[in-house]
Amino acid sequence: MQNYLSPNDERFIGSTDSETIQNAICMAENDGCRTVLIPRYNMRTGKNEWRISESIKLPSNFNIFLDNCYMVQETGTYDNMFTNLYSWEPEKHKKLENEQTNISIIGLGNVILDGGVLHIKHEEGGPVLMTGPAEEVFRGAIEV
Repeated sequence: MQNYLSPNDERFIGSTDSETIQNAICMAENDGCRTVLIPRYNMRTGKNEWRISESIKLPSNFNIFLDNCYMVQETGTYDNMFTNLYSWEPEKHKKLENEQTNISIIGLGNVILDGGVLHIKHEEGGPVLMTGPAEEVFRGAIEV
């Protein structure tokens, strides 16, 4: 058994970077190593960036190492980069047996988690949700 898996392994390549990373996480959970290392270079695209189009779901007792990588949220994505496995499944996350613990996201070197372009989403009667680069989010909050 390996100490970690990489989304650059050809077995995990999906149609998006999010899917590719999620495939590596699922295999790492199934084979018992429970660790994924996301490197700087993205073999799927040939670039030094990982474009996140949907939340990467993490199971309990799992480690993600971000090795000098740049991760950016895709334009139009209103989601977290990482969530616990059952965060969007109310029937599962409310049950004690599905409680999730011991999830680590560890940055090695110069890691950038970029919210991408400023996204503003507002539903009638609900909160204004803003994601994007911090300076844009804070500037927008001050001007409101």
